[in-house]
Amino acid sequence: MQPNNPPHELAPHIVFYDGECGICNKSVQTLIKWDKNESLRYAPLQGKTASERLPTTFTTKLSTLVLLSEQSTFTKSDATLEILTILNRLFVIRWLGRLTPRWIRNKIYDLVAKNRYFFNTNKQSCQFLPQEVRKRLFLP
Repeated sequence: MQPNNPPHELAPHIVFYDGECGICNKSVQTLIKWDKNESLRYAPLQGKTASERLPTTFTTKLSTLVLLSEQSTFTKSDATLEILTILNRLFVIRWLGRLTPRWIRNKIYDLVAKNRYFFNTNKQSCQFLPQEVRKRLFLP
């Protein structure tokens, strides 16, 4: 792959997140640090890429993390576990997550998502990433 290819051609996985949520932005920054192979691309749910590739339920409610891969679309706790699997991180959490029924995982996910603005101590959503990283990893 050549470095001047658009970001969407470089990775088979796109993580869609609430671009106005500080916790979501901090999570994306953590994923970028963990993703040494640059397997993921990132796009805000409020952006052009999300409106072109996702159903409007995701882009209007902004209540879930969405992972779009070549094979499938994952949401909520399934998206989180799949991302951790792609990055080969936090094995114990992935293992426990897979053992826990989805309805329980998603109840916990929904509780955090519902209160994410309350839990967020830093209300800023802007990411302090170098411009070359933003160009390479982020979609509009």
